[in-house]
Amino acid sequence: MTDTLTARLNDPRTRRAAVEEGLRDRFPAWNEPTVAVDVPFGPGGGRRARFWVSPDYAGILDVCGAEYLRVPADPRVYQAAAATRGWEFPVPPLVDAVAAVPAARRAPPRTVSKERGAWFTVVSHNARVEADRVRMGVPRGELWCGAKKDIVVGVADPAALRTPRVWLYGWHRPDGSRIQGLFGGHAVSYVDYSHGWRPVAGEVEVDGVRRPYAAVVGDLALMREMFPEWHARLDATRYRASPFTRY
Repeated sequence: MTDTLTARLNDPRTRRAAVEEGLRDRFPAWNEPTVAVDVPFGPGGGRRARFWVSPDYAGILDVCGAEYLRVPADPRVYQAAAATRGWEFPVPPLVDAVAAVPAARRAPPRTVSKERGAWFTVVSHNARVEADRVRMGVPRGELWCGAKKDIVVGVADPAALRTPRVWLYGWHRPDGSRIQGLFGGHAVSYVDYSHGWRPVAGEVEVDGVRRPYAAVVGDLALMREMFPEWHARLDATRYRASPFTRY
């Protein structure tokens, strides 16, 4: 017998509300952002920032025939789930830092070229990702990468923001290289199987002192110290009409 949430996810008319409900009521405790990601910086790497991220991408327990379904969504749907828990979206250099964690397990990206936005593609792709996880012996709660592109808050030319965009980055291969550079070519409502949200805790520890995530990623000087390639600061860590600004 199909449960009610699965039936609503299978129906495009009720899917968005069903995803919102699933992220609220069936988000597993093992995937909360509790995995530490340390970023050494400063002279000789003597300073440290510690972020906390989820070990896997956001999903829903026990739906659509899956023990755990990594569910793609409009970032504003993720944002609603994040707001109730004080979680955030990653910035692009944090996605790179997660992929570079020595203990992280790295699955090969599984790409699909046709019907990328179809629900059956989401479900079948998740099954392939789960098969990789089982084959690699990765337990729930262990950090791993390669399953999805990250939905991020990032930087872009404001002229490109006449309509709201979803911003994507990452999808790292086992060798550490990435498939997706920072990309904002889709409207914010566009969703396909490859999109994922890795929740980030709402606080960062910098030199032993806890600070709000938004304050840290909005601190241009600090971000440049931590991530030398970082050349802009965020106007916001939330999705809205124009969440990015160039400096």
